Amino acid sequence: MIEADGATIMAGTPGRDTYLEAIRVHLCRKIDGEARELLSDPFADIHAAQAAEARGETPSTPYLDALRAATGQTVKEVVASIREQADAADALKAGINAKRQAAKRHIRAAATISEIVAAAMVDWEK
Repeated sequence: MIEADGATIMAGTPGRDTYLEAIRVHLCRKIDGEARELLSDPFADIHAAQAAEARGETPSTPYLDALRAATGQTVKEVVASIREQADAADALKAGINAKRQAAKRHIRAAATISEIVAAAMVDWEK
């Protein structure tokens, strides 16, 4: 069941278009929430700092030094591993964001409840 967005309904003339817009607003928020959940990373700051160090963007390298000491890998191995992980994470994030934006665009373009609901069915796994 989809609850109508009160502000959207109150701002429009009661009728089909207002209710369709309320459904669109609700499902766009749902899509944003699903994407936010998929993108949430409790270690995002650490991953960003590691990637910056591996890409040579910082004057010091405490994260890489700690990884090297903990794993026994060489600096080159640690840098290669971090870069690979950062590139994979960036690609994943870009894909999730593209799906989010496309779904919201399709939701806004849909003309019927069925089309709106179908547009909101995002296959995040692909």
